[in-house]
Amino acid sequence: MAIPGQLRNRWTPLFFGLLCGLIASTTLVYAWNRPYNNNDAVLLLGSGKGLSALVTTGGTRVLIAAGSDPIAFANALAEARPLTAPRLDLLIIAPGSERVANRAKEITNPSIMLEIASADTESELSDNHLIRARETIAIGNEMTLILDPGITIGSPISGWSVSIHGRGVEILLVEQLPLRPIVGSSLIGAMGDEFDVPGEPPAPSIAVSSIVGDQVTGASYPLGLIKPGDAARIPIGQGSITIPGSWKDD
Repeated sequence: MAIPGQLRNRWTPLFFGLLCGLIASTTLVYAWNRPYNNNDAVLLLGSGKGLSALVTTGGTRVLIAAGSDPIAFANALAEARPLTAPRLDLLIIAPGSERVANRAKEITNPSIMLEIASADTESELSDNHLIRARETIAIGNEMTLILDPGITIGSPISGWSVSIHGRGVEILLVEQLPLRPIVGSSLIGAMGDEFDVPGEPPAPSIAVSSIVGDQVTGASYPLGLIKPGDAARIPIGQGSITIPGSWKDD
């Protein structure tokens, strides 16, 4: 009668150890793959003289790396995403953002990397797939990204751009603000290091780095000035977006 008791005492710690390990591993797998929230969203990240963007839809995560300051970018990304959900599905690298892109690679370990080519980009100098012409990428079930390097004849916008389409909404991320209004765009993010104050806003709301847009005063349209290291979340609803209250007209 003493033998079964001895066996039970011997195997009980091992059983509980295996059970705890199973629970821990299951929790880590869930945290790695879980969405940041239940809503589609674009998170604009202050990255020095420029902005980066994190796009989330369901369980898919896409990062568009731009800007000049890798430390500010990393701080903004840390604010935008939970520490328990580090996985990144796609990294899109904007022209001239190598320092931010290198930091993004280090802290996100993306599954796929694409690079938007500039006019002088040489293929043999890049380890990534180069986007040299307008290209459409489907992410999730209801969202698409249109990448345009802006180097081909007929490009509607000067400089590179990424157009985000989902749930009846368009958000346009551009290197430079377009000269004319873009019909259908709910928000334009000026991602580059130049910002010419428009007389007529090209979209109902505009976002820009606070460093680049610090000369703007008395805007007659919703304007988001995003500081380096900060993140601004733009939820995407059916047919509309929600901008932060601080962006309201002055």
